[in-house]
Formats: sequence, C-alpha cells, structure tokens
Amino acid sequence: MLPDIETIRRLLEFTERTKKEVVYVKYEDGSYNIFTLDVTGGFFPVNLHLVEYIFHTHPVARYTPSLADIITAYRLSRVKGKPIPLYTACKLNNEVIIYEIAVSPYANIDEIINQMSIIENLIVSDFEKYSKIQHYKLLSRRDISITRFTIKLD
Repeated sequence: MLPDIETIRRLLEFTERTKKEVVYVKYEDGSYNIFTLDVTGGFFPVNLHLVEYIFHTHPVARYTPSLADIITAYRLSRVKGKPIPLYTACKLNNEVIIYEIAVSPYANIDEIINQMSIIENLIVSDFEKYSKIQHYKLLSRRDISITRFTIKLD
C-alpha cells in the first residue's frame, strides 16, 4: 500500500535537501499526485473521496505523528466513512521511519485536539521527552491506530 522504496527514498532525499515536506497522494484508480509543502507543512488540494492513502515526509525525525497528521487522518476517515491510512516518514541516520496512522471516523477530534495541543506546544522545549509522551497518549486511545515501520537503507 506504500509507494515503492525508491519513491520513498527520492521523496525523503528531496525533503532532506530542501527541508520541505512532500505529500504523495495515491488515488483509488491507481493515479497519484505529489505536492511540495512549506517548511512548516501546509495545505494541498485533493479530492478526499477518491483517495486510497496519503504518504508524506517530515523534515525532522519524530517519535510520533504530529497533531496535524492526526487531524488529516481523521478528516480522511470522515469523508470515507472508515479509517484510511495516512503515512508519515522521516529519515534518521541510515533508516527510514514510517508511521501508519488511522483514526476512526467516530473519534472525538475536539478531545484529541485539546489533549494533544498542550503537548505539541511543549515539544519545542524538549523534543524527545514530550514527543514520546504524546506518542504514549495517542497509543492509549482506542480510536487511533499507529503502527511504526523501520526500513534500513544500504
């Protein structure tokens, strides 16, 4: 369900070079679009009804998906009526770390935003500590599924 490893590698190399996120949107008919976002993320035009999955890069390695990732996965699941995967990837040394995020269309997104916003604001003060706390809080929820994959590069 993910793009092939060479595509992932190229997207991550672009992100590493430019410090910009890249979004790869795969549609149900097999077609795809690639969007380059700003250094802090951003919006991309997409018809969510036709999306099979969304894959995007992060310029900085994270221990957990961002709040924006959770909200995007939620919006996608609301439109589709079922959890649809959103993938986020970053490069750390010679590994690619990929998170698969799926959020129930019935999740209480306001509660999630309130809970995660506090931690997201603290992450800048101690990235490792607070992103791990955020990850544990997300994993404790039944309406969010997060799977972590690691791919070794040469």
